[in-house]
Amino acid sequence: MAKKILVADDSITIQKVMKMAFANQDVELTIIDNGIDAIKKTKELMPDLVLADVLMPGKNGYEVCKAIKSDSKTKHIPVLLLVGAFETFDENLAREAGYDGHITKPFDTATLLSKVKEAMEKGKEEEVVEMEIEEEPKEPEESFESLEETMEPEGIYELVTEEPEESIYEPEEIAPE
Repeated sequence: MAKKILVADDSITIQKVMKMAFANQDVELTIIDNGIDAIKKTKELMPDLVLADVLMPGKNGYEVCKAIKSDSKTKHIPVLLLVGAFETFDENLAREAGYDGHITKPFDTATLLSKVKEAMEKGKEEEVVEMEIEEEPKEPEESFESLEETMEPEGIYELVTEEPEESIYEPEEIAPE
């Protein structure tokens, strides 16, 4: 099954580069040109990975990342931030947003594919752990009500007298009338 990747970048050049880079991959690519639509589309598509430019209209990549990581339904989705070589990358802001890594533009295809693969594998591991943690506790086989009923004097008497041939006590000794 094809992996779903959402790319959020307002640069037409980067959009074309992404299309070429993933052309021969088993990937369903969705391209968005602003941060607001990126957040909406992430919730709608539930992609396997999001690539978000740190500088784009609407909401920047840090804000997109924070929105994705703050939502319990999407927090397992890896987010890689795209940053231009001459742009300032705020690692503290990225860390606070919960980013999974960043890629400096321009990049070569091999680096892009490698980082994407690594982030998706890490994201899958985290999703499995999250699912195991959120699993509902199982109901006990016997309810407390039935245990309370058993603990009533009549219930105790019945438990003791179920197999009287094996009991070392006489019923009168246990529950005098």
